[in-house]
Amino acid sequence: MRNGLKGNKEMKRIIIVFFVMLSTAFAGEIFAHEHHHNKEKDSVAKIISAAQGDSVMQQKMEQHQEMEDINAFPNYHPLIVHFPIVLLLIAALFQLLSFFFYKKEFSVVMLILLTLGVISAWLSSNTFHADTEELTGRAKEIFETHEQMASFTVWFSFIALVIKIVSHFFLKRKWWIETVVALFLAASAVTVSIAGHHGAMLVHMEGIGPQGKFLESHDND
Repeated sequence: MRNGLKGNKEMKRIIIVFFVMLSTAFAGEIFAHEHHHNKEKDSVAKIISAAQGDSVMQQKMEQHQEMEDINAFPNYHPLIVHFPIVLLLIAALFQLLSFFFYKKEFSVVMLILLTLGVISAWLSSNTFHADTEELTGRAKEIFETHEQMASFTVWFSFIALVIKIVSHFFLKRKWWIETVVALFLAASAVTVSIAGHHGAMLVHMEGIGPQGKFLESHDND
């Protein structure tokens, strides 16, 4: 009887030890799995971080390259000159539309476009003016016409802006003064188009401008 009880106790101890060892092994496996999983997470995080760092570095390099490309221009006239062409032409269109649709709303939009057009036209003709070296022959004639039309554009658009301000804020957009604005805007649209056409002739037909040829650098201003 005692031997039976003793045997049962030994069996219980063996079972308990077995379960303890099994639990320990299982816990170790879970810990190892978690540790491995955490390592994988850390590896993925490092890869993502490295990719983000590469992306940021790439963006910085692209921005640096863009700045170098911009600084490579002998002057900033080519970067500014297209604004008055677009703005003044659209302003003239909105002025015409304001006679028929959404008179007040189109008038406000046209006033904003015209203001920006005048500013960009003045900047193109003065602050960011493209000073050329000594030109001769046909190139000189084209350049002089380009300069004259650009000057007319500044004056016509400026006069149109002054009259438009008076019309919009003081005379409640009476038809006769709005007509005067439209006439000056039409004139500026014509002159800016001629100036742009002659500018294109200088670049594409006379070779003035590409790679800074025949242009004075803004660094010398």
